[in-house]
This record gives sequence, C-alpha cells and structure tokens, in this order.
Amino acid sequence: MSFSAGVRGCIGWRFALYQLQAVAAELLETFDFALPKDQPHIKRAPAAVMVPIIEGKEELGPAMPLRVSLAQ
Repeated sequence: MSFSAGVRGCIGWRFALYQLQAVAAELLETFDFALPKDQPHIKRAPAAVMVPIIEGKEELGPAMPLRVSLAQ
C-alpha cells in the first residue's frame, strides 16, 4: 500500500516527497555521476519493477555500477 492509498493515507507523504526531492537535488549538485570506464553491458530484468543487472553476473543480483566524484 502506498503513502496516499485509502481513507487512512499518511498525512506526511507530501513532506516525504519533498524530502526525497531535496536529497536528490543536493546529490546532483554535489556529485558527478558517470558510467565506469569499462562500461559493463547492463540489461533490464523484470521484477516488481525493472531492475538493472550486469550481463554475465546475474548471480550478483540488481547492480548499477557508477563512478561518483565530487562536482567541480
């Protein structure tokens, strides 16, 4: 059940959404995100939602390798 489903929906769902947006904005301003130099082939695997999986390493489960560095 989601935050806003039903008669007794969470009264803080908007606040939670704004918090997630603020964190995402701060992360995007502070860090640079890039694919790794070796760029493994990523495929989508069906689950409850689509998840990224490295081809040939399915046993590791969902994975999305990224290089993260401080923004200049």
